[in-house]
Amino acid sequence: MFIVTSTAEMERLPFDLPEAESEIMMGWQAEYPGPLFMLVQGPAFIKLYAFAALFSTLYLGGYLGPAIIPPIVWFFAKTIVIIVAIMLFRSTFPRVRLDQLLRQGWTTLLTLSIVNIVIAYFIVVGVPAI
Repeated sequence: MFIVTSTAEMERLPFDLPEAESEIMMGWQAEYPGPLFMLVQGPAFIKLYAFAALFSTLYLGGYLGPAIIPPIVWFFAKTIVIIVAIMLFRSTFPRVRLDQLLRQGWTTLLTLSIVNIVIAYFIVVGVPAI
């Protein structure tokens, strides 16, 4: 769920609807020359790294790993694996149309989010005694 929503937040394929409008090489970003293109594209890669680092910290234990490998190396290795997995989405999945994206979000993702909240509630608070 986190990977799907972070991919949508980063506007990467298959959730790259702003880029899909103009369908030129890179959409609206093709209009910018070198330094301005870097200023537009740079934050996208910073977001990619931030989401991968957050996923690594929350779900993969962050810097925890074997004692042989230094913790910072272990953290960066986990983060790089997540970045590669997110980038593989681009070559694996087709672009989603807006109506499909909205239907998927309101039916499947909302249902999974509510189930996740209920399960987290019962884990934290516990099952009430009957």
